Amino acid sequence: KQWYQSRVVGDSCVVLVSMLSFARSKTRAVWSLLPRSVAATDSNTLLCKPALRAFHFSRGTMHPASATSTNSVAAPAYNFPECIFPQDLPKPAPTVYAEGKITKIKYSPRKMNVICKEIRRQYAMDAILRMNMHPSTKAKYVKAAILRAVREAHDRKNFDVDRLWIAEASVGKGTFLKRLNIQGRGKNGTITKPSCHVRVLLKEKSLDDFFDLIYVRGKMPPSMAAYIRNASRKGELTEDQTAKFKQFFSSQSRRRAMKQLQLDVRAGKVDLNKMREEFKEKYMRSLEAAREEEDFKPIVPKK
Repeated sequence: KQWYQSRVVGDSCVVLVSMLSFARSKTRAVWSLLPRSVAATDSNTLLCKPALRAFHFSRGTMHPASATSTNSVAAPAYNFPECIFPQDLPKPAPTVYAEGKITKIKYSPRKMNVICKEIRRQYAMDAILRMNMHPSTKAKYVKAAILRAVREAHDRKNFDVDRLWIAEASVGKGTFLKRLNIQGRGKNGTITKPSCHVRVLLKEKSLDDFFDLIYVRGKMPPSMAAYIRNASRKGELTEDQTAKFKQFFSSQSRRRAMKQLQLDVRAGKVDLNKMREEFKEKYMRSLEAAREEEDFKPIVPKK
């Protein structure tokens, strides 16, 4: 049977649909439309299919009919939202990735997956530094895949290199060659020589997420913090820049600045939205100036 449950919330009526004939994907899309306030309210009306037929649904209002039951009570008309079907929902814009591939690596895919686990959801430059210091000799192939993805992100996708995160680092199974293994007493066996492929996808973090990561959450990629520290030691920063970036030198200073920002926001001394917009404007100006001065072209090692 098909059951319908309606809840009257203030001046609007929300209809919850649960149908066995619905596909699971469409059902999820319908449930995603429901407001969070519905869960906190009490259900005033519970209707099944025959009772719901007695209601007349128009585009703007819902009018209860007089023939709902023998003891029907006249009720006021409620504001009813426009009916939206899952297939009519606007599709989100596809996420753009920068891809880097290295194929036909003579290594076990299981062992290569252990290396790729260390760089998933990491900052791209941190992943490159980690692969430089990795004890495995096959980490150079993962580093090569990351560098190819960085080059594609800069040259073709026009991404900002300082905001690249690894969205996916997958390992595929290649061709497994079988060779003859000669043994004693007239016996023989097989030797399996595995191969694999490495695929890295890079995603550009939005400026809002980048601001929340650094200022609100008090976290910064280690390679970026090391770059700021080295620039301060070499004297490349002015006094104003050193005072501004001093909170990013260490994890303790970033944590201290994060707590101070939370206190200022609660006290009303700092407007976080205004601070975010100023950060985005300054960042875009500095990014355009850097692109005019020099062109970033990383060196990609050969296979």
